[in-house]
Amino acid sequence: MRSSCAKRCGHAPVPARIRAESARLIAIGLIVLTLISCESDSGEELIPPFEPYARRDGVDYLDYAALGDAGTGTVDQRLVASSLRTYALANPIAFIAYLGDNFYPAGVESVSDAKWESVFEGIYDSTTFDMPFYAVLGNHDYRGNILAQIDYVSPHDDRWQMQARYYSRSDTLPDSTVIDFFYLDTNSIAVGDEEQLQWLDGALSASNARWKIVIGHHVLYSFGQHGNNQTLINELQPLLDDRVDLYLAGHEHDMQILEPLSGVSYVVCGAGGDTRPTGVGDTTIMAVSELGFMGFLISGEELVCRVYDGSSRLLFSAVLKVK
Repeated sequence: MRSSCAKRCGHAPVPARIRAESARLIAIGLIVLTLISCESDSGEELIPPFEPYARRDGVDYLDYAALGDAGTGTVDQRLVASSLRTYALANPIAFIAYLGDNFYPAGVESVSDAKWESVFEGIYDSTTFDMPFYAVLGNHDYRGNILAQIDYVSPHDDRWQMQARYYSRSDTLPDSTVIDFFYLDTNSIAVGDEEQLQWLDGALSASNARWKIVIGHHVLYSFGQHGNNQTLINELQPLLDDRVDLYLAGHEHDMQILEPLSGVSYVVCGAGGDTRPTGVGDTTIMAVSELGFMGFLISGEELVCRVYDGSSRLLFSAVLKVK
């Protein structure tokens, strides 16, 4: 496995009450997430003119990729995997952020479920994809056994990584720039997981990292079919405002970059295995309904996002933030 200079921090164990109440969480979560999502029938797209980002000589970067809603096991997932393979061969990516709905239609049943091979191990070949996949849980994952995703050990250098329902980790560049990542279970936040919110608040307060990235499955803001998630806006956004640089999510089967709000860039990357029509609003920077993934570059001064489609074509590139 490639070294990503990563270390675990703030690892949250799976609470006993979650095991006892998993059925209740699944049922309530699916109902609530349906109610709080505002559907949109818009089919607009926006790709503004852009200049491809060029790495700066002598600058250290953390390079990682992200994709969500990938676990369809279909030709579309394989197409995106092939495009991501091309990217991985050309770029020294340290890890892949896997943004939930990892296994359709209803998660996995156990650590020996056949979907581990057909939807993950057999899709992302271990020769090219020898880096960690840091995963979060999506709503479809909650229809199965979520503990199986936490407990699973990949036979290929343990590359599947879901340390708990929510967890944090850190990367440090050679120039000593620190980037902290916080991986959330937005399913349980939507049904009142105060313990997780308190953990995130404390972890963000304790972090001295130059960059703070929060990753979850569900969007806060979106012009796609699900629309804004008012529950997460109410519960989660106050913890992010002016403390976090990027909130990265899936759930919408499209790719969107929205204008920053209170210092936070909101990015949607949920087209790893399927697409739905997206939309354009007054804060849209870019929105496409195309199969694909995103590549991110982080240096001591810049946070860069590059958007690729299923044929490895660069659709858009932007510097999201400069420090």
